[in-house]
Amino acid sequence: GFSGVGSVGQFMQINLTSAQHRTSAFALMSLVTVIVGIPSSQIVGLLSDSFRSDDPSPLARFYALRNALLCMWTATVASLI
Repeated sequence: GFSGVGSVGQFMQINLTSAQHRTSAFALMSLVTVIVGIPSSQIVGLLSDSFRSDDPSPLARFYALRNALLCMWTATVASLI
């Protein structure tokens, strides 16, 4: 059984991938996670900066970051459809 700490994706990989291909599946999933994960934080930062424009107030920074994260979440959901 699967008793370790892990994500749902790892659990699915263990159950859906044959034993012969499991190592390759984990390696590919790790690579995809890094390729997608690293630029996403930079994209959120760029969006947040563009939403904030020149307003230095903490409240403007908060709303800009919130809106940038909402845009990323919306794009992620839209890509799944």
